[in-house]
Amino acid sequence: MTVTLRPRAVGMRLVHASDIRIEGLYCPLPPVVAVDPTPYPDVLAWMERFDLGEEGDQREAYAEAGAYFAVDNFPLADALGQRLLARLFVLGFYFDDVYCEPLSRGEPKPRQAWELFERLADCLIDTASRPGTHPAITAPVTLATADFVRDLQRHYSSIVLKAFAGGWRTWIGGLRWEVALDRRAPSLAEFFTGRFDNFGAEVLTVVGGAGSGLGLDEPPGRAPYTRALIQAGWALVIIYNEWASYAKEQRAGTGSSNLVEITAAELGAGTREAVIETVRLHDRIMEVFLRLAEMCRAEGGRSAGWVDFMNATVAGHLTFCTRTNRYGWPPDRELIVVDRPCVTSGTTPLPEPLHWWWREAGLPLGDGSDHVRRGSER
Repeated sequence: MTVTLRPRAVGMRLVHASDIRIEGLYCPLPPVVAVDPTPYPDVLAWMERFDLGEEGDQREAYAEAGAYFAVDNFPLADALGQRLLARLFVLGFYFDDVYCEPLSRGEPKPRQAWELFERLADCLIDTASRPGTHPAITAPVTLATADFVRDLQRHYSSIVLKAFAGGWRTWIGGLRWEVALDRRAPSLAEFFTGRFDNFGAEVLTVVGGAGSGLGLDEPPGRAPYTRALIQAGWALVIIYNEWASYAKEQRAGTGSSNLVEITAAELGAGTREAVIETVRLHDRIMEVFLRLAEMCRAEGGRSAGWVDFMNATVAGHLTFCTRTNRYGWPPDRELIVVDRPCVTSGTTPLPEPLHWWWREAGLPLGDGSDHVRRGSER
């Protein structure tokens, strides 16, 4: 089976400057049916209420990207869940764009910018941890965060609130990790540890899972392999995001922490060879993800529900990356999705932080290591 994703130009001007060309992408998951970005009017009005973003094109672009993010990545969420997920996207990317990304560039950073970032980061953690309190710092992003937490408190249990606060703290820690890199290229192992955090995988799982009716009265699935499934799914999402954002990060001078650049540095190779190696890594993660999904299906109950959730999120993020205004995937570049791996050889061993997924799935690492046994959780 072959599926062709045709990107659609929306919102802001698209930039045709990517070196990333994927000849065939192994993703045998059911494609997500695209829907209209129904959260758009709500998230735009919400941004206007808290003065997030510049009025006009910039604010509309944030709102549109947030709406597509919600409906593409979390199609199983109800209307409330998608509304909150669209707002969460805006909060995360607004804070990242305005306060974090300037610190990740090469030019000297004023001391005041560092201090403001740290003070706001502490304030955002405190605001998420104490629902109903007024933020210690009055700024659009802190006031909007307080409102978001009140919405969670109004609609979900205290368990969800606690899980959100923990995930939010982890995300802020990930942003601090990214800023501290200061254009230093991390290792692949460090990348996958830090990128899970600064992508917001934990907090998105909390809000997305609650909005999709999975509940959070216990950890996601009783079995370790359910947690491995969720992490492996987010790794696939992150790889799609790295490919889609490569050109944008090159222009901004922050590309040294992109997966393609990190792989090129570790291999001593050019961009094309590094892209091929990241495709191979993606295919290996997809294989273990599919095996873990089979195991979760066999367990049934909530574990099976997490399979549906992550299947939709992985396939949906691929759609999101090729049509959002945030990355500017060239509209004349089709992405061919196939149902079997396209790259069968490579040189880079699996990053160590990912090994435990293979242990839980009972699969060999596939890089020359001996077959590993399931049951040894990280």
